[in-house]
Amino acid sequence: MIGRAMRYQLMPLMTIVLGCGDLSAQVPVLPEWIHQYNYGALPEYTVGRPHTKLAFDPSSGRLYRTVTHVAQAGIFEVQVFDADGTDLTPTPALSFHGAYTTTDHSTNDIVRLSAMNDTLQAVMHFVSLFVEERNLNWVQYMALDGSKDKLLGSGARPMFDAHRDQLGTLVQLEDELLVHNPSGWQTTTLMTAGARRMVVTPDRIYTGAPPDLTVIDRNTLAPLPPLSIASSGTAVTTDLLLNGNVLSYVAMIGNNTMDLGATDTTGESIWSEVITLPDSAYVSGIALDVIGDLWVSATRVAQGYIYRFDPLGTLTGFYSLGKTIDDITTSGTRIFITGQDADITYGTYVAAFDIGITDGMSSRDGTRFSIAPNPATSTITINDIAADTELITIVDATGRTIKELRGPFKAMVECSVTDLAPGSYFLHITGPAEKSALPFQVAH
Repeated sequence: MIGRAMRYQLMPLMTIVLGCGDLSAQVPVLPEWIHQYNYGALPEYTVGRPHTKLAFDPSSGRLYRTVTHVAQAGIFEVQVFDADGTDLTPTPALSFHGAYTTTDHSTNDIVRLSAMNDTLQAVMHFVSLFVEERNLNWVQYMALDGSKDKLLGSGARPMFDAHRDQLGTLVQLEDELLVHNPSGWQTTTLMTAGARRMVVTPDRIYTGAPPDLTVIDRNTLAPLPPLSIASSGTAVTTDLLLNGNVLSYVAMIGNNTMDLGATDTTGESIWSEVITLPDSAYVSGIALDVIGDLWVSATRVAQGYIYRFDPLGTLTGFYSLGKTIDDITTSGTRIFITGQDADITYGTYVAAFDIGITDGMSSRDGTRFSIAPNPATSTITINDIAADTELITIVDATGRTIKELRGPFKAMVECSVTDLAPGSYFLHITGPAEKSALPFQVAH
């Protein structure tokens, strides 16, 4: 069981640090919704605090969270929410199983959680120092109905990430990329430095670490010219995200430093920054919202931080909260975070914020334009378009640009979606003084 849930009225959860550096000017931020869970006293053999991870499934609009089982440290229960915070967790609850342990010298953890088409992927790690050191690493797949798929392991070799598509499964280790066919048999090993979060498209694999990111042809597995990015030192972890032809990266360097920036897929640098994190803080997750802003979460004991950068690298928001942040993800128009609640002993939380929390621009309720019908079968009508709108863009759930319409526009525009595959999309409106976005569905 997950623990006693408490859905609070909207209370200030974070503060915006105005000017991104003036710690004396802080403004409370209200979450759109928050769930908090009180675990009470955990078993003696539970190591540390409850571990949590997040994944948003763009195909279904569901948010998934894993959390350590109250009574069994080797089990991670799965919670399910819609984007509005409604708890959709099935009964009995779904769960991922780690290696069984009854000693305080062992621990299980989910390194990476992802979701697509109502199937969860969990990269898991077990370490035991009881009698002799033992490490186990594996990736497990589970559908929303509870059925479990192939389990692929790498033994004691640390596993960072995994990706499954019609060609098979890619498993990223510290310095190797394991290639498995659709049946689960390993066919190839590619030697490459590993990204904690890699990017895989139908024709490319992006992984590695600064100063040179590895690029591999997805179909032939042939190496392609690397992407050179700015680096201030040796990366401990590297996280990558792709939006269209723009690859965003965040690399954790020693001494509380992170290198981050964006490059296009041809290798041309768009922006780069070096940020010094608070003492003992480390990067816990990254996310890209519907307007292309990069969100980076960092955490340390009883404290969490979020940095927000616009598509050109300007730091447009710095947020702090008195809770850890284990993970961060996005639906495109909302940012979701999870972690340990410092106000509750062995408590955890999951919360959602509108992406307009920095500049006051709501990506839904405050947006002037609208889309109808939604879901759409053949044509969408975009209403109340601002007169100075310059560009209308449709992107898919992976951030790939599907269509572009250039102004000038009338107040109402019709756009055919007959050539779009069924699924989730975002429509962007861009003008000199406005950038807005709304999600919509295509259902033929």
